[in-house]
Amino acid sequence: MKINRTLFLLFLLILSASCGDINVPKSLILYETGILTIDDKPFPGEFGDYYHFLTSSELVGVPQGGTVMVSEPADFKGSLLMYPPGMGNEFAAYDSATIGLVKESVLAGYKVFQIKWDTSWLIGSEKREGFTKMAVHPATVTKELIKRFGIGDKPVILFGGSGGAAQIAYMLSYYGLDNEVDVAILWGGFWMGRIDIGCLDTNPLNTHLHYSEIAKKWMDPKKFIDLSYGYDYETPGPCELGDTSFRKSFLENSIAGTGNYFFPNTEIYLLYPGNDGLGALNQGLTYYEKLISAGSPNVYMQVVDGATHEMTKDSTSLATFKTILWQSIQKQQGTN
Repeated sequence: MKINRTLFLLFLLILSASCGDINVPKSLILYETGILTIDDKPFPGEFGDYYHFLTSSELVGVPQGGTVMVSEPADFKGSLLMYPPGMGNEFAAYDSATIGLVKESVLAGYKVFQIKWDTSWLIGSEKREGFTKMAVHPATVTKELIKRFGIGDKPVILFGGSGGAAQIAYMLSYYGLDNEVDVAILWGGFWMGRIDIGCLDTNPLNTHLHYSEIAKKWMDPKKFIDLSYGYDYETPGPCELGDTSFRKSFLENSIAGTGNYFFPNTEIYLLYPGNDGLGALNQGLTYYEKLISAGSPNVYMQVVDGATHEMTKDSTSLATFKTILWQSIQKQQGTN
């Protein structure tokens, strides 16, 4: 995988000059996953078996329900777990391109799990949780699926874009899922890289990390952040209000915040759209910088020129996804 070194070096220069040091606690606390309740028997669908599930945890105020669709290969060689973009309430394979990706993966011997939420994994409650605690839902379902389906003895690959990439990043950095995962493919970036800067910062040098007005064509980024604290879209929350008393909480709930970023045994692929338009590119790059700074040895990054945030609709991006996926599958099969 070719790394866009020029862009990355420029990004590091800007970040080091403007963001300052992050005081990571000396005693790093990773959150424990919760409890998964899942149907004993599935109901059949067009592309596989469907299982309803419910995740719960003391970290959050409200359990979250969802569905996992499992597509079985003829010859089981590994597993691919897919997480949808946005709020997470649709399956990751939703058009001809992504459905084709699933079919090709199954033919390659991979059991494919598509995880979607009834409403969303990220909407908090009156407990004012924030994204890090809300991520207990995808972390729990992922860890338990690996355990209950007995797939951990074969390669495990995670794949997700935008909000799906955020699910993966949180579970790796705050819930220790790197111990269960061989390869993680994250695409599209996300808004949660450095929430503290996005919500509160006014320094012109950090403009590339501020939540853009342009992004409102999809959703107001500040209102989106406040959803994780249990505020609805009509009620202003701490990010929209610029509440400086939340500065520490914003950092602790950032993907590139106070988690673990050293993954010696997991390959991380980060793909970003060159024509993002939503502010997810620069916020997403903060995660890459944290992984590199922590010394993770198997991190690869590429910016796909011309691609928009909806990268699965871009032919170059889709071809890149397939190349990474097939190379990862072949490599992991060679080591297992």
